[in-house]
Amino acid sequence: MNQNLVTERIDYINFIQSFAVTLVVIGHSLPRLNGTDTMPLWANIIYDLIYSFHMPLFFVLAGFLLMNSFNRQSQSIQTFKHFIHNKFIRLIIPYVSIGSLAYLLKVFVFNRFAYRPASFDIVFYIKSMIVPGANPMLALWFLPTIFIIYILSYVVLKNDNCIKSNLMLWLILSFFVSLLSNYTHIQLLNISGVLNYLFYFFVGTIIFHLKNSLIKILSNTGFLLFIILLFIEIQMIPISCHNCINFILKYIVAILGIFMSFSIAIYCSNHNHKFLWGLIDGKYYQIYLLAWFFQCGIRIFYQIEAINYITVCFLMFIASFIFPIFITNIIKRHLPKLKIFIGL
Repeated sequence: MNQNLVTERIDYINFIQSFAVTLVVIGHSLPRLNGTDTMPLWANIIYDLIYSFHMPLFFVLAGFLLMNSFNRQSQSIQTFKHFIHNKFIRLIIPYVSIGSLAYLLKVFVFNRFAYRPASFDIVFYIKSMIVPGANPMLALWFLPTIFIIYILSYVVLKNDNCIKSNLMLWLILSFFVSLLSNYTHIQLLNISGVLNYLFYFFVGTIIFHLKNSLIKILSNTGFLLFIILLFIEIQMIPISCHNCINFILKYIVAILGIFMSFSIAIYCSNHNHKFLWGLIDGKYYQIYLLAWFFQCGIRIFYQIEAINYITVCFLMFIASFIFPIFITNIIKRHLPKLKIFIGL
Protein backbone atom coordinates (compact mmCIF):
# COMPACT_ATOMS: atom_id res chain seq x y z
CA MET A 1 0.00 0.00 0.00
CA ASN A 2 1.20 3.49 -0.78
CA GLN A 3 2.81 5.05 2.28
CA ASN A 4 1.14 8.40 1.61
CA LEU A 5 -2.29 6.78 1.86
CA VAL A 6 -1.32 5.19 5.19
CA THR A 7 -0.18 8.54 6.60
CA GLU A 8 -3.27 10.33 5.30
CA ARG A 9 -5.56 7.74 6.78
CA ILE A 10 -3.95 8.07 10.21
CA ASP A 11 -4.21 11.86 10.07
CA TYR A 12 -7.91 12.05 9.37
CA ILE A 13 -8.77 9.23 11.77
CA ASN A 14 -6.80 10.99 14.52
CA PHE A 15 -8.79 14.13 13.70
CA ILE A 16 -12.10 12.28 13.99
CA GLN A 17 -11.10 10.58 17.25
CA SER A 18 -10.20 13.91 18.84
CA PHE A 19 -13.35 15.49 17.39
CA ALA A 20 -15.57 12.66 18.66
CA VAL A 21 -14.25 12.73 22.21
CA THR A 22 -14.66 16.52 22.24
CA LEU A 23 -18.32 16.03 21.35
CA VAL A 24 -18.59 13.70 24.36
CA VAL A 25 -16.98 16.31 26.58
CA ILE A 26 -19.33 19.04 25.34
CA GLY A 27 -22.38 16.83 25.83
CA HIS A 28 -21.32 16.03 29.39
CA SER A 29 -20.54 19.69 30.13
CA LEU A 30 -24.17 20.74 29.87
CA PRO A 31 -25.71 20.09 33.31
CA ARG A 32 -29.36 20.36 34.16
CA LEU A 33 -30.70 23.61 35.50
CA ASN A 34 -30.83 23.54 39.28
CA GLY A 35 -33.99 21.94 40.57
CA THR A 36 -35.12 20.75 37.14
CA ASP A 37 -34.60 17.92 34.65
CA THR A 38 -34.08 20.31 31.75
CA MET A 39 -31.38 22.49 30.22
CA PRO A 40 -31.57 25.97 28.64
CA LEU A 41 -32.86 25.99 25.07
CA TRP A 42 -29.44 26.67 23.55
CA ALA A 43 -27.92 23.79 25.55
CA ASN A 44 -30.74 21.46 24.46
CA ILE A 45 -30.09 22.30 20.82
CA ILE A 46 -26.35 21.58 21.15
CA TYR A 47 -27.06 18.40 23.11
CA ASP A 48 -29.55 17.08 20.56
CA LEU A 49 -27.19 17.82 17.66
CA ILE A 50 -24.31 15.99 19.32
CA TYR A 51 -26.32 12.98 20.47
CA SER A 52 -27.90 12.52 17.06
CA PHE A 53 -24.66 11.02 15.68
CA HIS A 54 -21.66 11.05 18.04
CA MET A 55 -22.09 7.55 19.52
CA PRO A 56 -22.71 5.92 16.11
CA LEU A 57 -19.52 7.70 15.04
CA PHE A 58 -17.53 5.90 17.75
CA PHE A 59 -18.75 2.50 16.57
CA VAL A 60 -17.97 3.40 12.95
CA LEU A 61 -14.44 4.31 14.04
CA ALA A 62 -14.15 0.98 15.87
CA GLY A 63 -15.13 -0.96 12.75
CA PHE A 64 -12.83 1.11 10.54
CA LEU A 65 -9.84 0.72 12.87
CA LEU A 66 -10.37 -3.01 13.29
CA MET A 67 -10.25 -3.47 9.53
CA ASN A 68 -7.20 -1.22 9.42
CA SER A 69 -5.42 -3.40 11.98
CA PHE A 70 -6.32 -6.57 10.08
CA ASN A 71 -5.11 -4.99 6.84
CA ARG A 72 -1.75 -4.07 8.35
CA GLN A 73 -1.23 -7.66 9.42
CA SER A 74 -1.31 -8.75 5.75
CA GLN A 75 -3.61 -11.76 6.08
CA SER A 76 -2.01 -12.85 9.36
CA ILE A 77 -4.88 -12.07 11.70
CA GLN A 78 -4.23 -12.77 15.35
CA THR A 79 -5.85 -15.76 17.00
CA PHE A 80 -9.22 -15.34 18.70
CA LYS A 81 -7.65 -15.86 22.13
CA HIS A 82 -5.00 -13.21 21.53
CA PHE A 83 -7.53 -10.83 20.02
CA ILE A 84 -9.98 -11.10 22.92
CA HIS A 85 -7.16 -10.87 25.47
CA ASN A 86 -5.99 -7.57 23.98
CA LYS A 87 -9.51 -6.16 23.85
CA PHE A 88 -10.19 -7.29 27.43
CA ILE A 89 -7.08 -5.48 28.66
CA ARG A 90 -7.91 -2.39 26.66
CA LEU A 91 -11.64 -2.18 27.44
CA ILE A 92 -12.84 -4.29 30.36
CA ILE A 93 -10.04 -3.59 32.85
CA PRO A 94 -10.58 0.20 32.54
CA TYR A 95 -14.34 -0.40 32.68
CA VAL A 96 -14.08 -2.23 36.00
CA SER A 97 -11.32 -0.09 37.53
CA ILE A 98 -12.68 3.32 36.53
CA GLY A 99 -16.25 2.20 37.22
CA SER A 100 -15.27 0.99 40.70
CA LEU A 101 -13.51 4.26 41.47
CA ALA A 102 -16.55 6.18 40.24
CA TYR A 103 -18.77 4.02 42.45
CA LEU A 104 -16.72 4.75 45.57
CA LEU A 105 -16.50 8.46 44.88
CA LYS A 106 -20.21 8.70 44.17
CA VAL A 107 -21.13 6.85 47.37
CA PHE A 108 -18.79 8.79 49.66
CA VAL A 109 -18.49 12.19 47.93
CA PHE A 110 -20.89 12.94 45.08
CA ASN A 111 -24.08 11.19 46.18
CA ARG A 112 -25.68 14.29 47.64
CA PHE A 113 -25.34 16.07 44.31
CA ALA A 114 -25.67 13.09 41.95
CA TYR A 115 -28.39 12.82 39.34
CA ARG A 116 -28.32 9.04 39.89
CA PRO A 117 -27.30 8.33 43.52
CA ALA A 118 -25.51 5.06 44.31
CA SER A 119 -26.23 2.64 47.17
CA PHE A 120 -23.45 1.33 49.37
CA ASP A 121 -24.12 -2.39 49.04
CA ILE A 122 -22.59 -5.27 47.14
CA VAL A 123 -25.72 -6.05 45.09
CA PHE A 124 -25.84 -2.50 43.73
CA TYR A 125 -22.12 -2.63 42.90
CA ILE A 126 -22.36 -5.97 41.06
CA LYS A 127 -25.38 -4.74 39.13
CA SER A 128 -23.50 -1.60 38.17
CA MET A 129 -20.80 -3.76 36.60
CA ILE A 130 -22.98 -6.22 34.66
CA VAL A 131 -25.65 -3.69 33.68
CA PRO A 132 -23.71 -0.84 32.02
CA GLY A 133 -26.73 1.44 32.12
CA ALA A 134 -26.63 1.26 35.93
CA ASN A 135 -22.92 2.08 36.19
CA PRO A 136 -22.27 5.11 38.44
CA MET A 137 -20.28 6.55 35.52
CA LEU A 138 -22.89 6.07 32.81
CA ALA A 139 -20.51 7.03 29.98
CA LEU A 140 -18.64 3.75 30.51
CA TRP A 141 -21.47 1.77 28.89
CA PHE A 142 -19.58 2.03 25.60
CA LEU A 143 -16.73 -0.22 26.76
CA PRO A 144 -18.54 -3.55 27.40
CA THR A 145 -20.79 -2.83 24.43
CA ILE A 146 -17.96 -2.51 21.93
CA PHE A 147 -16.15 -5.45 23.58
CA ILE A 148 -19.10 -7.74 22.84
CA ILE A 149 -19.37 -6.35 19.31
CA TYR A 150 -15.69 -7.16 18.77
CA ILE A 151 -16.33 -10.76 19.88
CA LEU A 152 -19.31 -11.13 17.52
CA SER A 153 -17.61 -9.46 14.56
CA TYR A 154 -14.34 -11.38 14.80
CA VAL A 155 -16.01 -14.52 13.46
CA VAL A 156 -17.12 -12.61 10.36
CA LEU A 157 -14.09 -10.40 9.81
CA LYS A 158 -11.25 -12.86 10.46
CA ASN A 159 -11.73 -14.49 7.05
CA ASP A 160 -10.56 -12.26 4.22
CA ASN A 161 -12.65 -14.08 1.60
CA CYS A 162 -15.72 -13.74 3.79
CA ILE A 163 -15.06 -10.02 4.17
CA LYS A 164 -14.97 -9.38 0.45
CA SER A 165 -17.98 -11.47 -0.50
CA ASN A 166 -20.38 -11.09 2.43
CA LEU A 167 -19.65 -7.81 4.21
CA MET A 168 -22.52 -5.97 2.55
CA LEU A 169 -24.85 -8.80 3.54
CA TRP A 170 -23.75 -8.49 7.15
CA LEU A 171 -24.34 -4.74 6.95
CA ILE A 172 -27.92 -5.28 5.77
CA LEU A 173 -28.60 -7.97 8.38
CA SER A 174 -27.15 -5.79 11.15
CA PHE A 175 -29.42 -2.93 10.04
CA PHE A 176 -32.53 -5.05 10.51
CA VAL A 177 -31.17 -6.30 13.85
CA SER A 178 -30.66 -2.67 14.82
CA LEU A 179 -34.26 -1.87 13.91
CA LEU A 180 -35.49 -4.78 16.01
CA SER A 181 -33.35 -3.63 18.95
CA ASN A 182 -35.67 -0.65 19.34
CA TYR A 183 -38.22 -3.13 20.68
CA THR A 184 -35.87 -4.97 23.03
CA HIS A 185 -34.95 -3.91 26.54
CA ILE A 186 -32.17 -6.30 27.53
CA GLN A 187 -30.12 -4.28 30.00
CA LEU A 188 -27.80 -7.12 31.04
CA LEU A 189 -24.41 -6.43 29.40
CA ASN A 190 -26.30 -3.83 27.34
CA ILE A 191 -27.35 -6.47 24.84
CA SER A 192 -29.94 -4.10 23.37
CA GLY A 193 -27.16 -1.57 22.77
CA VAL A 194 -25.00 -4.25 21.15
CA LEU A 195 -27.79 -5.11 18.73
CA ASN A 196 -28.41 -1.44 17.99
CA TYR A 197 -24.82 -0.33 17.35
CA LEU A 198 -23.63 -3.44 15.51
CA PHE A 199 -24.94 -1.81 12.33
CA TYR A 200 -22.70 1.23 12.70
CA PHE A 201 -19.71 -1.02 13.37
CA PHE A 202 -20.25 -2.67 9.99
CA VAL A 203 -20.72 0.76 8.40
CA GLY A 204 -17.17 1.44 9.59
CA THR A 205 -15.87 -1.71 7.92
CA ILE A 206 -17.56 -0.72 4.65
CA ILE A 207 -16.07 2.78 4.85
CA PHE A 208 -12.63 1.23 5.28
CA HIS A 209 -13.00 -0.90 2.15
CA LEU A 210 -14.30 2.07 0.13
CA LYS A 211 -11.96 4.64 1.67
CA ASN A 212 -9.97 5.47 -1.47
CA SER A 213 -13.12 6.31 -3.44
CA LEU A 214 -14.77 8.06 -0.50
CA ILE A 215 -11.75 10.28 0.12
CA LYS A 216 -12.16 11.83 -3.34
CA ILE A 217 -15.82 12.58 -2.66
CA LEU A 218 -15.61 13.64 0.98
CA SER A 219 -12.63 15.95 0.45
CA ASN A 220 -14.64 18.10 -1.96
CA THR A 221 -15.53 21.48 -0.42
CA GLY A 222 -18.89 21.60 -2.17
CA PHE A 223 -19.83 18.18 -0.83
CA LEU A 224 -18.77 19.21 2.67
CA LEU A 225 -21.01 22.28 2.62
CA PHE A 226 -23.88 20.28 1.14
CA ILE A 227 -23.75 17.55 3.78
CA ILE A 228 -23.50 20.07 6.64
CA LEU A 229 -26.57 21.92 5.37
CA LEU A 230 -28.46 18.66 4.80
CA PHE A 231 -27.56 17.45 8.30
CA ILE A 232 -28.90 20.67 9.86
CA GLU A 233 -31.98 20.69 7.63
CA ILE A 234 -33.03 17.16 8.58
CA GLN A 235 -32.49 17.96 12.25
CA MET A 236 -35.22 20.59 11.88
CA ILE A 237 -37.85 18.11 10.68
CA PRO A 238 -40.58 17.90 13.36
CA ILE A 239 -40.81 14.63 15.26
CA SER A 240 -43.43 12.38 13.73
CA CYS A 241 -46.03 10.48 15.70
CA HIS A 242 -45.08 7.37 13.72
CA ASN A 243 -42.28 5.40 15.39
CA CYS A 244 -41.09 3.81 12.14
CA ILE A 245 -40.53 7.26 10.60
CA ASN A 246 -38.64 8.42 13.70
CA PHE A 247 -36.43 5.33 13.55
CA ILE A 248 -35.56 5.90 9.90
CA LEU A 249 -34.83 9.59 10.48
CA LYS A 250 -32.58 8.60 13.37
CA TYR A 251 -30.45 6.45 11.08
CA ILE A 252 -30.37 9.04 8.30
CA VAL A 253 -29.23 11.79 10.67
CA ALA A 254 -26.59 9.54 12.23
CA ILE A 255 -25.17 8.50 8.83
CA LEU A 256 -25.12 12.13 7.67
CA GLY A 257 -23.31 13.13 10.86
CA ILE A 258 -20.78 10.35 10.34
CA PHE A 259 -20.02 11.35 6.75
CA MET A 260 -19.95 15.01 7.79
CA SER A 261 -17.31 14.13 10.39
CA PHE A 262 -15.22 12.20 7.85
CA SER A 263 -15.57 15.00 5.31
CA ILE A 264 -14.44 17.68 7.77
CA ALA A 265 -11.55 15.49 8.94
CA ILE A 266 -10.33 14.68 5.41
CA TYR A 267 -10.62 18.31 4.31
CA CYS A 268 -8.67 19.54 7.35
CA SER A 269 -6.04 16.80 7.01
CA ASN A 270 -5.53 17.72 3.37
CA HIS A 271 -4.79 21.27 4.55
CA ASN A 272 -2.56 20.12 7.42
CA HIS A 273 -5.02 21.21 10.12
CA LYS A 274 -5.23 19.14 13.29
CA PHE A 275 -8.24 19.17 15.57
CA LEU A 276 -7.51 21.52 18.50
CA TRP A 277 -4.00 21.88 17.03
CA GLY A 278 -3.28 18.25 17.88
CA LEU A 279 -3.24 18.94 21.63
CA ILE A 280 -5.36 15.90 22.46
CA ASP A 281 -4.18 13.52 19.73
CA GLY A 282 -3.49 10.12 21.27
CA LYS A 283 -5.09 11.13 24.58
CA TYR A 284 -8.77 10.91 23.66
CA TYR A 285 -9.30 7.56 25.41
CA GLN A 286 -7.91 8.83 28.71
CA ILE A 287 -10.00 12.01 28.40
CA TYR A 288 -13.07 9.86 27.91
CA LEU A 289 -12.21 7.71 30.96
CA LEU A 290 -11.22 10.45 33.40
CA ALA A 291 -13.18 13.59 32.50
CA TRP A 292 -16.29 12.57 34.46
CA PHE A 293 -14.60 12.89 37.85
CA PHE A 294 -13.67 16.53 37.31
CA GLN A 295 -16.92 17.42 35.63
CA CYS A 296 -18.86 16.13 38.64
CA GLY A 297 -16.61 17.99 41.07
CA ILE A 298 -17.00 21.29 39.23
CA ARG A 299 -20.74 20.83 38.75
CA ILE A 300 -21.18 20.88 42.52
CA PHE A 301 -20.18 24.56 42.58
CA TYR A 302 -23.09 25.29 40.28
CA GLN A 303 -25.47 23.15 42.31
CA ILE A 304 -24.63 25.10 45.46
CA GLU A 305 -25.06 28.30 43.40
CA ALA A 306 -21.43 29.42 43.74
CA ILE A 307 -21.15 29.93 39.96
CA ASN A 308 -23.64 30.49 37.15
CA TYR A 309 -24.63 28.15 34.34
CA ILE A 310 -22.38 29.54 31.62
CA THR A 311 -19.38 29.46 33.94
CA VAL A 312 -19.92 25.86 35.01
CA CYS A 313 -20.27 24.74 31.39
CA PHE A 314 -17.00 26.45 30.48
CA LEU A 315 -15.11 25.10 33.51
CA MET A 316 -16.43 21.57 33.02
CA PHE A 317 -15.31 21.69 29.40
CA ILE A 318 -11.80 22.97 30.15
CA ALA A 319 -11.28 20.64 33.13
CA SER A 320 -12.23 17.65 30.96
CA PHE A 321 -9.02 18.15 29.00
CA ILE A 322 -6.54 19.66 31.45
CA PHE A 323 -6.82 17.22 34.36
CA PRO A 324 -7.07 13.92 32.43
CA ILE A 325 -4.06 14.89 30.30
CA PHE A 326 -2.13 15.90 33.43
CA ILE A 327 -2.96 12.63 35.21
CA THR A 328 -2.10 10.62 32.08
CA ASN A 329 1.33 12.27 31.89
CA ILE A 330 1.96 11.62 35.60
CA ILE A 331 1.07 7.94 35.26
CA LYS A 332 3.21 7.56 32.14
CA ARG A 333 6.27 9.07 33.78
CA HIS A 334 6.02 8.10 37.43
CA LEU A 335 3.40 5.34 37.88
CA PRO A 336 3.73 3.02 34.86
CA LYS A 337 2.13 0.11 36.72
CA LEU A 338 -1.16 2.02 36.67
CA LYS A 339 -1.19 2.45 32.89
CA ILE A 340 -3.33 -0.64 32.38
CA PHE A 341 -6.16 0.91 34.40
CA ILE A 342 -6.50 3.92 32.08
CA GLY A 343 -6.11 2.10 28.79
CA LEU A 344 -2.46 2.94 28.12
